[in-house]
Amino acid sequence: MALTPDEFHQRFFGRPEGQGQLFGSWLPVWDDLLPEYPAGPADADAELVVDALLASSGGSRSPR
Repeated sequence: MALTPDEFHQRFFGRPEGQGQLFGSWLPVWDDLLPEYPAGPADADAELVVDALLASSGGSRSPR
């Protein structure tokens, strides 16, 4: 299910310089809040990201 612009809200939280947003206790919280992501689509999405990164940097895949 895709979000429409009316349903998507991005929030910014102030934090000290150098403190990452997904750092420390937030990782388990996100793990509990987000729905499970099936392995098949996750692997396919990861392949798209790898291909895009390789294309942008001129790299190539190493043999498996």
